[in-house]
Amino acid sequence: MAHADPPVRPFGRGDDLEVVFDGSDRPSLVTALLARCSEAGDPRGWWAQRVGRRIAVLLRVAAESDHLQAFTVERRCSQPACGTAFEMSLPLDQLDSGSEADRIAVALPAGGAVMARLPTGEDQRRWAGRAYASRREAIGAITGALVVEGQVAPDDDAAVAALADALADHDPLVNFTVSCSCPACGETNETAIDLEGLALGHLARRRRALIEDVHALASAYGWTEAQVLAISEERRASYRALVDGAAG
Repeated sequence: MAHADPPVRPFGRGDDLEVVFDGSDRPSLVTALLARCSEAGDPRGWWAQRVGRRIAVLLRVAAESDHLQAFTVERRCSQPACGTAFEMSLPLDQLDSGSEADRIAVALPAGGAVMARLPTGEDQRRWAGRAYASRREAIGAITGALVVEGQVAPDDDAAVAALADALADHDPLVNFTVSCSCPACGETNETAIDLEGLALGHLARRRRALIEDVHALASAYGWTEAQVLAISEERRASYRALVDGAAG
């Protein structure tokens, strides 16, 4: 069954500035932002959501905050003889959050199949909070959590790859890749894009801009933080232009 995403609002209220973008605990940061900026305000519900849906809603919050219909990503051609820098546009309405299926069947290369579920925010929190002695141990923890019927041995590289591919197909925003042609040499570039990091970058810059607005306007006019943030963005920008012009 498909789940309608809840309405979201732009990041920009006074208590939003309490969110710290230090990068040390990304799952908790994403959960805090989703709980604050969506009508589904219970953090427990967001921890239980699959990772792709969390990313999709976070992208909407970032787009609402910066008045965007598409995100721009800068890349450089991967061909050694070229290396040209170029920009890609990622329209928000084309970033599909994927399947809503509770379980997916994964065919294994050696025959047979397993049933797996898509990872959630809670999975991310649990995996990030644990130390692993080796990559194989980490793979074992992930496959052990996500394979709900059957078994994928962590040392079976082919089976692990099949599971990873199936999860990526059903939750495409998690390990997002895009193919594009270099505008200079025409060669196809396959590039990975951290969509969650992209959205967080927009929101971190938004927070810095709001704090700078508060500092500049409070210093110039004696307004409180709440008074500054209550002013519309357009008017706030006009006041900032006057303050910056006077300072210059």
